[in-house]
Amino acid sequence: MPISTDPEKRAKQIANLKRGDNPAPVGNQLGLKHGASKPDKLLVRERRTQFLAELSETFPSASNAERLMVATNMARLELLGDYLDQHGVIRNRRTGQVYEAARLEQQVSGSLERQWAILTAREQARPANGQPQSLEAYVAELTAEGAS
Repeated sequence: MPISTDPEKRAKQIANLKRGDNPAPVGNQLGLKHGASKPDKLLVRERRTQFLAELSETFPSASNAERLMVATNMARLELLGDYLDQHGVIRNRRTGQVYEAARLEQQVSGSLERQWAILTAREQARPANGQPQSLEAYVAELTAEGAS
């Protein structure tokens, strides 16, 4: 509604205006409209750090970048699993469409499975002298064996 041009009415209208309160008081997680302070970001970092420590023992020949990729996917997969466990249904009951979280979980688990298989196979094929083999050398060795 526009403000009146009549000075008396306009003064009353302006007197009725007041500054609105913040719709999301500090600590109100339900009122957040952006992800800048989402606690999930910290959860991924914490879980990734835990997984990195475990992966250093499991795959000592893997590079830090490889372990970081696997640890990140493990952390994401765990968080997605928690989300799906909490919300239960992974398909829209009416349309049958798979929710994005379930689709993302499938993608992350597929990627993690491939990464894990490569690291496990390379660890098992590790030479007896204990020298780590690069991923590129291992893939070249596998493709050479497959070609013969």
